[in-house]
Amino acid sequence: MVFKKTERLARKTLADYVTHYEWFCDFLEEEEGVRDLLHNEMIVEPFIDYIQFMINKGLMNSTINIRIRPLRAFLRWCYTEQFIDIPIHEKFKPLKQPLEQVEAFTSSELQ
Repeated sequence: MVFKKTERLARKTLADYVTHYEWFCDFLEEEEGVRDLLHNEMIVEPFIDYIQFMINKGLMNSTINIRIRPLRAFLRWCYTEQFIDIPIHEKFKPLKQPLEQVEAFTSSELQ
């Protein structure tokens, strides 16, 4: 998190990063019996399992995407800083979300 603080992110953003990471750690503890992953355990499977866990809980794709974006950012940073050898962040993407149809105003409504 210290690295993210140097990017001058908003306090709320930093707090959200911590919250989302803690939720992932809670999942690991509940499902895998560990609270954190060691560097050699940083593989794609726990992250895919986490996404499947959230799907099974009935969370919307948009909510799941909000929760995995900080994890992907962390994994991207780990890869670029050479803490991990495999670009895990490229192996799972945000879930597809249905596009919302927005009705345009008619000419008479604009006047």
